[in-house]
Amino acid sequence: MGSFESVSEMNQKIAAAFDSVAKQLGNTRAVCKNHYVHPLIVELYKENKLEKYFRGIEEIEVTDEQKQLMIEEKLLLKILKQH
Repeated sequence: MGSFESVSEMNQKIAAAFDSVAKQLGNTRAVCKNHYVHPLIVELYKENKLEKYFRGIEEIEVTDEQKQLMIEEKLLLKILKQH
């Protein structure tokens, strides 16, 4: 959702992200927030620490069992392993 200038803008962008996920999955924002989006992702975004993970995304090293994953899934695994 990109960077933000204020807390209000940050909250709007987080809500928009949840709405986008909800639309794609056919659920509500609350269901997506509670069951589909890892809380660490939201916290990293709030702390302006999420964007750094997108640099060099194409160069993520994966194991053989991860080769079939989408790039977003590979990135999420990288983030979770580092925290």
